[in-house]
Amino acid sequence: MEDYAPSNKDYTVAKLQALSNTMGEEQDKETQADAAVKAARDDATSAEWDFYNAIIAAKQQVTAQYGADSNKVQAVGLPKKTERAKPTRTTPPASDTKK
Repeated sequence: MEDYAPSNKDYTVAKLQALSNTMGEEQDKETQADAAVKAARDDATSAEWDFYNAIIAAKQQVTAQYGADSNKVQAVGLPKKTERAKPTRTTPPASDTKK
């Protein structure tokens, strides 16, 4: 529309184009910020897994150093070998189906 001439100068083609450009720039910033949040989340998750795996390995080291039945093993949250539940054999219930 070459003859577009709004009575309100806030809606000229130049101002609308400037608003469109500003909107695009802000959307680009939003996209970059979203990517940064996702990258930070991935880094945090990786650090959590590294810590978890280190704790598991440390518990294994305590067991190796002090033995599976020591109080030190119990102090790190593992059961002593002698205090673990013994496996019990269960017999399946007899079926009462008669033909």
